[in-house]
Amino acid sequence: MKDMSALYDVFYEKYNLLYTLYGANRPYLSREDYEKYDREMIKLIEKANTHDLTMAEIARLKEIEYMLLDDISERFYY
Repeated sequence: MKDMSALYDVFYEKYNLLYTLYGANRPYLSREDYEKYDREMIKLIEKANTHDLTMAEIARLKEIEYMLLDDISERFYY
């Protein structure tokens, strides 16, 4: 799991930078919460690859993306 920890170091650093620049109106996530929501998002994306998501799951995915600033980071990193 050490490799995942190092990977989350990078992800969380990026999150903190984006939060400082653009996240003023969004909830700030602790490292623990960031990892928890990221794992939840990954599970939803994996499910979406093989099954249709329910409306509630789609809404939850969008909510998590908002909290993780993924909607912003995609514009800068992809």
